[in-house]
Amino acid sequence: MQMKYIFGISFLIGLINIGYSQLQVTFSYTAGSGCTPVFVSFSGLANSGNITFWEWDFGDGVTANIQSPSHSYTIVGAYDVSLTVSNGVDTVNYTCMSCINVYPNPNASFTADYISPYIVQFNDQSTGINITNWYWDFGDMNTDTVQNPIHDYGTSGIYEAYLIVTNAYQCLSSIYIPNILSMLNIVENENNAIISLSKGEIIIKSSLKKISKISISNVKGELVMSFNTKDSNINTINIENLINGFYLLTIQFEDRTWQTKKVIITQQ
Repeated sequence: MQMKYIFGISFLIGLINIGYSQLQVTFSYTAGSGCTPVFVSFSGLANSGNITFWEWDFGDGVTANIQSPSHSYTIVGAYDVSLTVSNGVDTVNYTCMSCINVYPNPNASFTADYISPYIVQFNDQSTGINITNWYWDFGDMNTDTVQNPIHDYGTSGIYEAYLIVTNAYQCLSSIYIPNILSMLNIVENENNAIISLSKGEIIIKSSLKKISKISISNVKGELVMSFNTKDSNINTINIENLINGFYLLTIQFEDRTWQTKKVIITQQ
């Protein structure tokens, strides 16, 4: 402190503290956005090695009092994160606005409907906002990316059907059914109906189960005849318009089981 005289009047001139703090603080973190839940590790950074107080506010009502905390965000939203530190003399605060963004997950779900032997209609029932992609794995080395596919398994077996859905935030959800054909009661029954051929017609009799649908395909696998039978036990099919040759007769019963039979049609 020194004394200075101006016009005979003395003044004290000294160093005045104007409130400016030399302490500075910031922080780093491992993840700024993600699909719920988002797990974030924070680390406080200060230009003084004598920090005596750390206080975090994660923006969701949770706080912490250590230099390097971790926190899990479980609710969708954008969060401001602030860190307050003190070295016993000065106290400073740093706030990162909308530091953490937590996005919603979709919820994968689907149903399946029986169409005909080995053919299944898959119906997406997933919920959540902005679902943009569907990935189906039918369990038989075949996949699809449409929302509601129809798939022909071609033969009996144990197939795990998977669905993975993704939304616009690249958040995903998955679900599977371990044995889709069994769930739909799609089971082949080779000895239920008695099939007999006569001139111009095929007669099908079933004493145990009612028949709900009959289909006839040619050797190329092309469907040439198909009709519903209104769950009857005896059915007569007019085949006068079919040319001579080998055909595959498929009989579907009321309980979704079926029977297949190769037949030779010879029109006299």
